[in-house]
Amino acid sequence: MEFWILVFLILGSGLLAMAEMAVGASRNTHLAMREEQGSLGAATVLRFRQHLSRLLATTQLGITALAMLSGVFGESLWVPRVEAWLAAQFPLSLGVCYGLALVLVVSCITFFTLVFGEVVPKRLALAYPEAVAVALAAPVHWLLRLCRPLVWVVSRCADLVLGLLPVKAGEEASAADEIRFLIESSRKEGALDQTEGEILGNVFRLDNRKVAAIMTPASGIAILDLALPRDANLRTLEERAVSRFLVCKGGLANPLGFVESRELLREVLSGRALDFGKLSPATPFFVPSNLSLIGLLEFFKAKQTQIALVVNEFGITEGLVTLSDLMGTVVGDVLSGAVESPMAMQRNDGSWLLDGLLPTDELKELLDLSELPDEDLGNYHTVGGFVIYQLGRIPKKTESFEWDGWCFEVMDMEKNRVDEVLARRAA
Repeated sequence: MEFWILVFLILGSGLLAMAEMAVGASRNTHLAMREEQGSLGAATVLRFRQHLSRLLATTQLGITALAMLSGVFGESLWVPRVEAWLAAQFPLSLGVCYGLALVLVVSCITFFTLVFGEVVPKRLALAYPEAVAVALAAPVHWLLRLCRPLVWVVSRCADLVLGLLPVKAGEEASAADEIRFLIESSRKEGALDQTEGEILGNVFRLDNRKVAAIMTPASGIAILDLALPRDANLRTLEERAVSRFLVCKGGLANPLGFVESRELLREVLSGRALDFGKLSPATPFFVPSNLSLIGLLEFFKAKQTQIALVVNEFGITEGLVTLSDLMGTVVGDVLSGAVESPMAMQRNDGSWLLDGLLPTDELKELLDLSELPDEDLGNYHTVGGFVIYQLGRIPKKTESFEWDGWCFEVMDMEKNRVDEVLARRAA
């Protein structure tokens, strides 16, 4: 009978350890699916996960109590028997026999508790977390209700002790961070291929990137200016192979809207002389340059448009951005290759030739930089902006500076815009 009592205590400890590990390792998505299928146990486990500290206090209280009972039971019932057996078998004093008996009994109880009360239950819980958690949900729920007053006292005492120590509560990882970790882990383990992993990773960077990092700058916009002669606009049509033209009157300070290239082509094919003054451009939409890319996507959805002009805080047009630009941030690296792309090319000596329009988050990833100076202020979003910010002026060719072990040298300028920058390891 005494043997089975000890077995019961060890298995009880194992069930509590199993429940604790299973609830902690369960995934909310899997539990939610079970709940939708009508599982009351899954709904209970989801509630447990909302108050993990209460569950941990309860299970630890139970495990500690059962361990103490095992020790007391073993010492009172098993030590005398082992002591008597040792005294009968070996010519030892009673004190030595008692000491050896105590060591043997405690060692055996500890071993079996470790194997059957900790390791095996926790491995089972990790192998089948949701199934185990749901199976043990009902008994754990009643244990929580039974121990609630004592758990409250223990929790308050723990909070009081922690309040006296210079300890800050740890921040829980956000759901987005957890998903990023899962994506990276799945890619390394082969569950996701390279392309899928890169696309998903780019999607989760949309909220950290700004419109200014992907827009076409004002100098690159194809403009039909009604204030210019007809021949000048015809030359623009011949030289610019774009799907839309921005119609202005007196430059970017007075944008009238966008006109589709196919509409202009339809006019030409009809045999009528193209009259730019009679164009009916679609009213343009405007977005701030510091808008996040996820915000831009929501804007495009709300306005049912695929193009917008980008303005700064003073309302001055800085460029334009399209849905294609936005989608390019998701699949661009996949299409062009992660090691070498038109905006970032690695040379044989390990240096990088960078386009001035390369976004700063891609620069940090390429050069393994943890941060850039004052990047949180939003004063720049591209390599060219970074160079100008560091030098404090419009740079000239060959000007350079160092940052975080890298030397950045201006290789080419396009009027006042930094066109190309060479990044090499500082000597």
